[in-house]
Amino acid sequence: MAGVIGHTVVTATVGLVYKKHLNITTLFFGMAIPDAISMFIGKVPLIPGGAVDESFIGGLVCALVLTLLIMIGLKTIPRLMKLFTYKQSSSLKIIFISALIGTELHVLMDLIAINGWLNGTIL
Repeated sequence: MAGVIGHTVVTATVGLVYKKHLNITTLFFGMAIPDAISMFIGKVPLIPGGAVDESFIGGLVCALVLTLLIMIGLKTIPRLMKLFTYKQSSSLKIIFISALIGTELHVLMDLIAINGWLNGTIL
């Protein structure tokens, strides 16, 4: 694990640089969901290694689940989902890209923290 501060700093930097092109709330939820799934659900079948925060396929699955949950929430309870729509785009494309970038940054940081840069195992 790269740690909460490391994940937050990298995600905040990406969010500030690309704030016009991403949904910042979804980006931060994307950063947090891999650890939440690993903590509350544990090992997930069909994901290499079983941990969603240790593979890029797991990150993609997290992004898809998060996008689905946010889009359902936006359609069914829009007043409670104000955080996802306030002064930012909430289109399906933007929500998915933001979730994907958030989860894949999380996975990449965890892989770098676990394996390091130089041994060739991060990809």
